Amino acid sequence: MLRKIFLALFGLFIVTQAVGVFAWGNYLHSQTKAEIISEGLPTDILVDSKGQLWVQPWAATYSQDFKWEVYKNGNKEKTFDIKNEPNFPTKIAMDLQGNLFGALPIGNSGIRVVTYDGSSWNELTEFTREYTPLIDVITVASRDDIWIAGSNQLIHYNGTEWETFTSENSPLPNGYIYSIFTDSRKRVWIGTLDGVAMIDHGDFQSLPDSALSGIYIYSFAEGRDGTIWAGGNGSLYSFDGAQWTVYNSKNSKLHGSQINDIEVDASNRVWALSSEGHLSILDGTTTKYLFGEPGDTIENIEIDSGILYIMRANDVGMLRTDMPLLSLITLKFLWLLNNGVFVYLSMFLVIVWIAVAMKSWGIGLGLTLGGLTFWGLEISSLFDVNGVPLGYINPGFALTIFTFIGGLIGYFFKRRGAKYADAIGSGIGCVGGGILLTCAFIIFMMGLMALGG
Repeated sequence: MLRKIFLALFGLFIVTQAVGVFAWGNYLHSQTKAEIISEGLPTDILVDSKGQLWVQPWAATYSQDFKWEVYKNGNKEKTFDIKNEPNFPTKIAMDLQGNLFGALPIGNSGIRVVTYDGSSWNELTEFTREYTPLIDVITVASRDDIWIAGSNQLIHYNGTEWETFTSENSPLPNGYIYSIFTDSRKRVWIGTLDGVAMIDHGDFQSLPDSALSGIYIYSFAEGRDGTIWAGGNGSLYSFDGAQWTVYNSKNSKLHGSQINDIEVDASNRVWALSSEGHLSILDGTTTKYLFGEPGDTIENIEIDSGILYIMRANDVGMLRTDMPLLSLITLKFLWLLNNGVFVYLSMFLVIVWIAVAMKSWGIGLGLTLGGLTFWGLEISSLFDVNGVPLGYINPGFALTIFTFIGGLIGYFFKRRGAKYADAIGSGIGCVGGGILLTCAFIIFMMGLMALGG
C-alpha cells in the first residue's frame, strides 16, 4: 500500500516538475528576451552620438533600393531612401566628434562622400578615377581625414586631395581589407587578410614583433584605457601600446572560430561577437559569461548607454548590458532548457519510477553510478557564470538510456530465476555506457587535433 502511494506521489511529482519547468522557462524567456525594435532582414547597424540607432535593411545591400531607418528609444523616427535623397549613403561612419559621414557610389567611376546635418545628407567631396574601388568599409577622424577601403585598395581624403594605397605601393600587408578603425589618437587601424597595419598622421607605422600577421582581422575597438582590441580567426587580440596579447578558448573561455565584431561598454568590458553568433564578455582577463537568447544567432552588435543592440538574421533587438547575477542564472537556465536537459531529466525520473515499480535495484544502481553523475554536472553548470553549459547533456542522456537497458536485461533474467540478475544488468548498463562515453571522448579529441586544437 505504501509503495503504491509513493509511486503515485512520485509520478505526480514527475509530471508537475516537467510542466512547471517548461512553464517557468517560458515565463523567464518572456522576461529576458530582447525587445524587438526593427523587423525584417537587416545588414548593418550603427549608433550615433545622439543615441539614435541606424538600421540598414536588406534591400540596401542586395538591390538598388538603398535606405536607412533611424530609431530612438526603440521607436522608428525617420527613414532615408535613395529614391528621395540623392546623396543617401550606402555606408556610414561617425567621426571622433560625433558627426556622421557617409559614402555612396557614383555610377561605375566614382565615390561621393557626404555629411549629415541632422536632417539631410550633403555632398562633401568626390573621388573619381577610371577604376574606383567598391565601398566595403569607411572610417572618419574628421572632415579632412577620411578612409575608405574596398576592391583591394585603400583610399584617403586629406581635405584637399585623394591618395590610393595598395599592398604594392605601401606597407599594407594585404590589399584585401576587412575593417578600418580610427582610435581616439586619430590613428587608423587596418585589418586585412594577412594581419594588421596602423597609420598615424598619414604615415604607416612600425608595429612590435608581436603584431598580428598571417591571420584575418575582421574588427577593431578601443577600450576606455586606450587599449586597442582586434578580432581575428578564433582569437581576440589586445594592444597596450607595446605588446599584443592573445585571448582564445584556451586561456579565457572565448567562444567562436572568428571574431567578427567588438564593442567596449562603459565598464571597459569587451563584448566579442563570433561568426557563429556567440557573444563573449571579457572582463579583465577572463570571459565572465556568455550572453544571448538560445536559438538566435547574433550577426552584429552596438552598445550605447547601457543598451546592447543586437542584429540578428530577421530582426534588430535591444537588451540591457547591466545584467544582474539572477538574470545570468536565468539565461543559463534558458540555455539548458533550449538544449533539452530538462526533457532528459524528466525521462531520468521516469526511469527511476520504473525501477521502483519493478523493484529492480539493478536499474537504480546503473542510474546512480552513471546518469546521476552527469545530471549533477549539468545542473551545477547552471550556477557557473563562466561559460555556457559544458556539453554533458547528450553523453548523460546516452548513459542514462544504456544503464536503463542494462537494468531491464537484469530484470528479464531475474524473472526467470537467474542468480545475481540485478548485478549483471546494472553491470551491462554501466560498462556499455562507459564504452560509449570513451568512444565519444576519443572522437572529440580527434576532432580537436584535426582542427589544430
